[in-house]
Order: sequence, then C-alpha cells, then structure tokens
Amino acid sequence: LVDAGVDSRLVRSVDGLDRADVVHVHGLWQRANWKAVRWARANAKKYLFDPDRFGMIGDSAGGHYNALYSCICTNPLYAKLLKITPPKGFVPLALGLNFGIYDPLAVKNDSDHDAYTQDLMGSKWREKSAKYLCTPSFVNDDFPPCFLASGSNDFLKHQVPILEQALTEHHIPHFTKIYGRPGEEQYYH
Repeated sequence: LVDAGVDSRLVRSVDGLDRADVVHVHGLWQRANWKAVRWARANAKKYLFDPDRFGMIGDSAGGHYNALYSCICTNPLYAKLLKITPPKGFVPLALGLNFGIYDPLAVKNDSDHDAYTQDLMGSKWREKSAKYLCTPSFVNDDFPPCFLASGSNDFLKHQVPILEQALTEHHIPHFTKIYGRPGEEQYYH
C-alpha cells in the first residue's frame, strides 16, 4: 500500500473570479495533483506498485480536488473547457472521497460554507465561476469507481446524494457510508 498525500491549498487574494480565474485557481491544486501523480508513477518501481493502477483518496477539499481531477482525466470536454491538458493515459483506478463538497452551488447557506468557499476561491467568488467546480456536472461514463463517506453531523453530508445521483446516472460503481447517528458529536466535518 502506497500513500502519497497532497494537502489543500487555499486562495485568499483572487478578486472577481471568472472562467479564466477559475482556471488559475483550479491550476493551483491541479498542479499539486499532477505532481503527486507524476511522482507516484515515477517512483512506482521503487515502492513496488503498478504505475497505471492506483487510486486516490481525499478528505474534505481533497475529496473535491480528486473528484475534479478525475473529471479532467476522464472528460475531454471538461479538460478542454478549462484549457487543461490531462496527464496522458492516467485515470485513477478508484476514488475514496471523504466528507467532501462536490457541488459548491448546492451547499447550505451557512457560515461554514461561506468560509470554505472563500478559502477555496477567494473572497469575491461568483456563482458563474463555481459552476466549473461542480463535479456532478462533469462526471461521465469513464469516471472511476468511488467510495463516498460522510458523517452524521457533517455540514456537507447533503453533498453525498448529489454526487451519488451523477454516479448512478453514468453507471459508475460506488458505495456510500455515513458514519454515526444524528447527535453523535464525533462524526462531524
């Protein structure tokens, strides 16, 4: 088992995002993903794994990033829209998406979401820019199988059914686990 981690990258100084800005912001975390994949594939022999057969796991924003990264790898129209060239021949074998946000336009209007969105996209983000970051809109039949996880008190647990619907519509194998029961405080974001 090999684990190569990429941490979230926050953007705090982008004003008035439009598509070009989303490509720029998108590029910050995509470069981190590309570097991690490139490093893992280049070091596969050293760590004894197949460079074309590994999955990706992400928590919170990392889940969002890995889901969007997989959209770029599997959906040429999405990659073209963002003017991003996907890594040649690579698609994650599977995804583990934990406690993620998959559709920024479908989040509940609360302070946690506002803080997350500002951290992710800058203080003057616009809905027209956020549509490019909506994973369900860009899932296609080639998207990798997924394990989706959230918690009973996670402020983003309502995001799971949104992505589940897109996965189901495209016949993508997936399994969902919501940990805990309502009121169990340890199962929060």
